[in-house]
Amino acid sequence: MDKYDKPREGNDNKPREGNEKGTGTGKQPEYVAYAVTEDPKKGKTFWTRIGAGFKNKEDGITVLLNALPANPKIVLLPPREE
Repeated sequence: MDKYDKPREGNDNKPREGNEKGTGTGKQPEYVAYAVTEDPKKGKTFWTRIGAGFKNKEDGITVLLNALPANPKIVLLPPREE
């Protein structure tokens, strides 16, 4: 067995402490990132959640994506109140 056959120590795939969503920032996102795909044949629009957005110190938004969409359209919206 070589070093590549066993998982790295400390990597238990759990979210960081204080961060239930697993983004690594320790706070809830101000925005949710969606990939928006339109199907003209069916006349439908599909919204797929692909990440989150956080306000940063420079008055910008840092976007963390879990997936890269095939289409270029990404929409950031505030999270829904649950």
